[in-house]
Amino acid sequence: MENYYWWEAYGRFSPGNGNLPCLGEVINYYMTVSKVTPKDLADALGCTERYVNKMRSPENKNHPEMLSRRIFIAKKLGIPAVLLGLSPMTFAQWGDGTASSFQVPGISPEMIAGPATMQRSEQLLSLSWDMYYTSSVQKAKPLVDQNYEELTKAFQNATGLMKDQFDAMRCRFLQLYSLIHRDQGNIEQALEVESEAVDIAYHLKNAELIASSLQRRARILVTEGRSEEGRQDALKAISYGDLSRDPIKGKCYQIAGEAVSYLANGRKAWQDQSIEHFDRAIDIARYGNLAPDGSFNKMDLTSALIEKAEALTLFRRYQDAHLALETAEENLSPSLNRWRLNLLLAKAGVYLGERSVTDTAYVLIDALGIARDLQLPKKIARIKDLHDQAAAIEPGNAQLINLAKQLTM
Repeated sequence: MENYYWWEAYGRFSPGNGNLPCLGEVINYYMTVSKVTPKDLADALGCTERYVNKMRSPENKNHPEMLSRRIFIAKKLGIPAVLLGLSPMTFAQWGDGTASSFQVPGISPEMIAGPATMQRSEQLLSLSWDMYYTSSVQKAKPLVDQNYEELTKAFQNATGLMKDQFDAMRCRFLQLYSLIHRDQGNIEQALEVESEAVDIAYHLKNAELIASSLQRRARILVTEGRSEEGRQDALKAISYGDLSRDPIKGKCYQIAGEAVSYLANGRKAWQDQSIEHFDRAIDIARYGNLAPDGSFNKMDLTSALIEKAEALTLFRRYQDAHLALETAEENLSPSLNRWRLNLLLAKAGVYLGERSVTDTAYVLIDALGIARDLQLPKKIARIKDLHDQAAAIEPGNAQLINLAKQLTM
């Protein structure tokens, strides 16, 4: 992280005055999250919409200055008091709404985890995610355990704002833990951990944490056949994804496309909606700003195209699926072995849909080697399932028999 601001537990706001975030950005963000319109807030404050629009402008660094008005806005929009320069005690002392001018109190160093502390936590998180993406789950988990234990100790000793800072970091670690549990086949534990991440994110009202946690839970639900629950999470994630940076936003549309695809069946309107979500994700992957944003969502053209191809396969649009996978392979990063595995499984699915058993078997043999190298039992189970489906079509196929032998080794 080049710069760390104490308020990042709640959202990505620009600096304002007096060691506070930009008040215009804060007010606008919480109006959007709370679905409060300028007219709603103007009516509640007894002011004009023009005044509200000035307050929610990114140019506004310090208004309103009246203590009573800041207290009212914080309560109305659910803004954490500290973001408006208010102590929680202020609500009790000035809850009668008495108008008063005041100077914004500073945020003292003992109230917060400073940049060095948070950057250290960020480095541990980044190292853990890198190990997950580039190595096996078994190799990654001990490092993640060690780093999370260090963070948990800090969290247990924290209070107030500092506790929220560590909670935001815990939320991001929990998202990683959920994927590790998922890959190890511990689905209920994965959902429990991800649900804890969702709860933390909602408590902090941090759109990026909410979007990222919801879409990751949606992915687990969808892969476990709980498609309707996954679709609900995915559609909720989109509304927060639209308030987030491009890597998270793209992933939200991508998982929404996947979730809807499993429920579409023969309904063309649902199929079209699924493809629209995927195309939105693909546009973000092609033209958006995919610079790392700290969410560790690997938003890229390859993964979006792979999942679109899987949806097209469900819709029996096999030629379109092949074209999507060709483009995905052209853009595949050599270091992302999980993406290579997902691409092979998607390709096998297309061949199986076309009843080309030999091609299916060849691809699954390649996939099995990667799945074993990465020690992913869920993927190996998927390969076995595709083998069984192919065997029902052509049980005596020589390559399929070869795959069967390798599966028993």
